[in-house]
Amino acid sequence: MKRYFFDASAVVKLHAVEPGSSAVHDLMRSANRSDRSTRVFVCDISLPEAVSALQQIKRGPHAARKGLSAAALRQAIPTLVQSFTQESPLIVVNASEVMHAAAGIVQRWRLRPADAIQVAAAVRARDNLDEGAEISFVSADRVQCAAARHEGLNVLELAA
Repeated sequence: MKRYFFDASAVVKLHAVEPGSSAVHDLMRSANRSDRSTRVFVCDISLPEAVSALQQIKRGPHAARKGLSAAALRQAIPTLVQSFTQESPLIVVNASEVMHAAAGIVQRWRLRPADAIQVAAAVRARDNLDEGAEISFVSADRVQCAAARHEGLNVLELAA
């Protein structure tokens, strides 16, 4: 079984056309299959982070190239919100459960708090798996990926 943890940058790539979007879509298609051979974890903090990022993309000069017209954004946000529900193939890790671990990650790797929460949530997801199970941290944030590696996670670094 393959297991992945998507940070907010990976979640955004599900809704905007960016480098790395096709890889993220391929992973999600695997998670959506009925055999459930792939599991995808996210932290609940990714929901507001991704909404914010999509809004920023829409306001930017490349919104059309990234597939985010006003109409597309109106459709993307409810779809994004729905993906964080129990009916979704995403397995949601609660940020409130990893705050102490995230504080330690901030101290060790000098990450921004939200990035440290993402890494801590991925570590929590991995630690709750069967012994010896691996999880790959999926992100376009190079600094965050380095911290995830230092925390013992496999990393799939996406193009930024």
